[in-house]
Amino acid sequence: MSLDLDPADGDQARKTQGGVKPGQNVTVQLFVKGAPAVTGYTVRLEYDPKALRPGSFAAGTLVPGLIGLTNPASAGVVEVGGGSLAGTTGSGDGYLGSIPFQVQEGFSKQTYLAATQVVFRQAGGVQRTVQQRILGRLTEEEALTGDFTGDGNVNFDDFFAFAFAFGSKRGEPGFNPVFDLDNSGAVDFNDFFLFANAFGKT
Repeated sequence: MSLDLDPADGDQARKTQGGVKPGQNVTVQLFVKGAPAVTGYTVRLEYDPKALRPGSFAAGTLVPGLIGLTNPASAGVVEVGGGSLAGTTGSGDGYLGSIPFQVQEGFSKQTYLAATQVVFRQAGGVQRTVQQRILGRLTEEEALTGDFTGDGNVNFDDFFAFAFAFGSKRGEPGFNPVFDLDNSGAVDFNDFFLFANAFGKT
C-alpha cells in the first residue's frame, strides 16, 4: 500500500505537503501493488484529531462498482474502504481511493498522518490483513521547488520523476501540473532550468 499527497491522477508518491494552513483541505490518495483478487477492503488511517478532521472516502478503481464507506472517526483513527455488492473482484496494482482531511485550528507548524493497515476481503469471505506504517507529513513551510517526492531533498529521485513527465502538455494523458514549474501548460526546458537551479537543495 502507498500514500500520496499529490491530488493529481496517479501515484506520485508524495509524502510531504507544504504550505498547509488551518481551514485548508488536504487530499490523501491510497494505492496498492500486488493485491489479491478482492471484493472489498478497509484501510486504517491514524492522525492527530486536534490538527485534522477526516471527510468522506471516495472509492477508487481497483474494484469496479465498489461502494465507498467511511467509518465514524474515533480517537484519531478513521477506517475507509468498501465492497462490491455484486461480488465483482479486482486485483494487482490499483487505486484504492481518496479521503480529504480538513486542517483544524489546532494545527501548528506540522503534523503527521499514517496508513497503518489494510484488510482485503477475498471471495468466499476470506480476509487478509496487511499491517504497515506509511507516513504523510503536513507542514506550514512552503514546499521546496523541485522536491517532487516530498522527502525534503531535490535529488536524483526527483530528476527521474521530472524526466518521465518531460514533454507532456496540459490536456494530454500523463500531464501533471506539479512538474510544470512555470505554469506554462507544458513541462519543457524552462521547467528543467528551474529544476536544475534547485537541484541539491534541502
